[in-house]
Amino acid sequence: NDECWTAIPIALAAGGARTTIRGTTAPATPSTTPVTCSASGRDVWYSFTLSSTQVVYVNTHGSSFDTLLATTSSCAIAPANCNDDACGTSQSELLMLLNAGTYYLLVDGAGTASGNFTINIERLTPGIRGSAVLPAGNSTQTGVLGYRWNCGSNMAGSCGGPGYEREEVLYYWTQCPAAAGGTLVATTCSSGTGGLNTVLYVRSGGTGTELGCNANMGAA
Repeated sequence: NDECWTAIPIALAAGGARTTIRGTTAPATPSTTPVTCSASGRDVWYSFTLSSTQVVYVNTHGSSFDTLLATTSSCAIAPANCNDDACGTSQSELLMLLNAGTYYLLVDGAGTASGNFTINIERLTPGIRGSAVLPAGNSTQTGVLGYRWNCGSNMAGSCGGPGYEREEVLYYWTQCPAAAGGTLVATTCSSGTGGLNTVLYVRSGGTGTELGCNANMGAA
């Protein structure tokens, strides 16, 4: 997998759980596919296939050298997404909204760096009404949800029942490995939802498991 056209396919974990790949770039050679965000060092290629539009988060946290990550939808074109350093470290991460299809993932070394790497891939299906990155700190998000009952949804929590499987919006965020963590507080109370009976659902991108679900608490 020293070149894009010899990329090793990755079987993504089912249910939204994290997929982890480990390897080394030490015996590899620089790729002939141009990379935009840094000089190309020793690198290897992988590929993954999405059956539908997905929010995809890829990182190299846990690697032993200064990594670079890039993705492209074709070996014939330069990677459109590229990252060198993230989270104040020499590791890399990409957060992308990708349509259905096959994508090629480059694990490179910044400059001439090489060594043992770890790739973590997480993915979520966007809401029927779309998706957006949730900013750090306090924020207010607004939008419009449809009133069609039992129209189906891209994701659903354990609360609310079948009648709550309607249009949804997905908000997502990432957290750096060294982050201390914190408490998430989300509410639709006093938000002018009128007769809309809302559901809030939180899921881990790392495990795919539900962290919280609420259908009725006070006003919503």
